[in-house]
Amino acid sequence: MFWNAARVEAAFALARIAGADRLPQASLGAQAARQKQVFVGLEIPGFDDVLASRSSVYAFSLDLSWEIDLWGRIRSAQAAALADVQAQEADFEGARLSLEGQVARAYFAAVESRLQAALARRTAYGATAPERVKEALDRAQARLRLWQEGKTL
Repeated sequence: MFWNAARVEAAFALARIAGADRLPQASLGAQAARQKQVFVGLEIPGFDDVLASRSSVYAFSLDLSWEIDLWGRIRSAQAAALADVQAQEADFEGARLSLEGQVARAYFAAVESRLQAALARRTAYGATAPERVKEALDRAQARLRLWQEGKTL
């Protein structure tokens, strides 16, 4: 059940991603570089050091783009993603209903077992009932004979 819920959430995330291409996109960038170039072999009179050149470059960029969905590719991708969300929700609901059915089946099986056990006890008790009735009748007849003979219990 947990995995089905996770699949629904993943399908929702993919649907949001598929719909994001319909919106304008922007990116911002920055770059900095420092460079030193040494001119070996180039001697200038009056300089004892090697001639070198240092430079720094800084660049900033802002890119904006928006894809016009002329042929409906993005719209179709988003519709497919939403259909997948609905399919995952239906799978989740099916799994939930299946679990509910299994729980109900187990409950009714337990109730049926309890009723069968009670019926078995009544049947076992009922099988000995004629013997007990006969014993009670024999005792009553014995008391009657004793009473008729004038003896009381």
